Amino acid sequence: MQIFAPPGTRRLTPRPRDRRRTLVWFWIFLIFSGLLFAGYATGDDGLKVLVFAVLWLAAAVVKAMELMCGVHVGDGTLVVGDGMRLRRVALAEVTAFTLRAAAGSEILWIELADGRRVETPAVVACDAVAGRTDLISMSRSGLLRMIDDLEHLRRAALTRQAA
Repeated sequence: MQIFAPPGTRRLTPRPRDRRRTLVWFWIFLIFSGLLFAGYATGDDGLKVLVFAVLWLAAAVVKAMELMCGVHVGDGTLVVGDGMRLRRVALAEVTAFTLRAAAGSEILWIELADGRRVETPAVVACDAVAGRTDLISMSRSGLLRMIDDLEHLRRAALTRQAA
């Protein structure tokens, strides 16, 4: 069972760095927010407890979003998580997958038919990105294999759409 992945998708990128630490913090934030909500329900300190509960729950949501960072593929769609939001892109709308120089390395971008581009967190591993937790480092050959897989999925989606 896959948790912290968009429903109906499978992960193409490796899991984010520091995943275990992020999971621990997620559960800590979630448990403490539950305890604070329980304290609010019993009437202890009212609004002050509720505010802390909401803040702890928000922290748990942020940690969950960090765990969804990566490139996921579902039935005809790509889901790109950058740690703060999820972007869904129909594979049939994709025109190309390109590597662009950025952050001292190369980052995978998704080019769309309407001219927009979607940046992914997948990056060629190098010293310049070693400390960044918002990027997922991959070997250049691994990233090129993933691009080949994405191209195959894109062509299959176009074939299905034409049929």
